[in-house]
Amino acid sequence: MFPIDSTSSKQALGRRAVAAAIVVALAVAGMLVATALASTSTHKSSTSRSAKVSDIAVLRGHGSALRARKAATAFAPAGSVLAAVFGETEVFALHNSGNEDCVIHLTAGAGGGSICGAAAKVEAEGEVAVGGGPGPVSGGIGSVRVSALVPDGVSSLTFTDRDGTKYVIAVTNNVVEHEDANLASVSYALPSGAIKTTNVAAVVDQLPTQPGAPGSSS
Repeated sequence: MFPIDSTSSKQALGRRAVAAAIVVALAVAGMLVATALASTSTHKSSTSRSAKVSDIAVLRGHGSALRARKAATAFAPAGSVLAAVFGETEVFALHNSGNEDCVIHLTAGAGGGSICGAAAKVEAEGEVAVGGGPGPVSGGIGSVRVSALVPDGVSSLTFTDRDGTKYVIAVTNNVVEHEDANLASVSYALPSGAIKTTNVAAVVDQLPTQPGAPGSSS
């Protein structure tokens, strides 16, 4: 399934052939939804700036030169930039023809997903997507994946689990990709001093689950 974002277009990335390939990939990977409605910002100061594509370094071609695996890049939309590789997952950034900034994750042989938002908003506040895959037995959510594209000046994201445990993950070329089945929220400080928070638990708890196997609790 494709992500849903109330502040961005819901159209598929790239050409129709690419879009069809991503649909197949997503059927394998599970569900991906955007978290625009579950995100809040706490402002310490109010600043305004003109948003341009060049406001995000990775979209200017900055950062380390990475070689994408052939199997994954077959699904990557034309014009996308490989920002980072996390294990078997490649994360791309894209400024598309609709003046949106997108973050795309692809795992060879396992599918992927994407989220796009209006460039001005993404380059000022970033964007976070939350995806979930069914568990192997009960059909409930067995994994939670976070993909983020953040503005220049954001160096790390703070992850908080449902039990209150907190940990920090560094940003690589404006992106972060992470899996944590117990994740409750993700937050980061913007250059303006605002704190952007995504309520991951609220999103995950609304994801549909598949019927469980006979004898399971689902």
